[in-house]
Amino acid sequence: MIDIHGYTALSATTPLAPFTFSRREVGRQDVLIDIHYCGV
Repeated sequence: MIDIHGYTALSATTPLAPFTFSRREVGRQDVLIDIHYCGV
């Protein structure tokens, strides 16, 4: 499994907070994108 670290708002009225979840391993027909920066 791949641990994913990011930020999420759990409802429309809460601020962004750190969030971690697991994804399955990358398969033969998947694309893995490594994002270093994102402007939101």
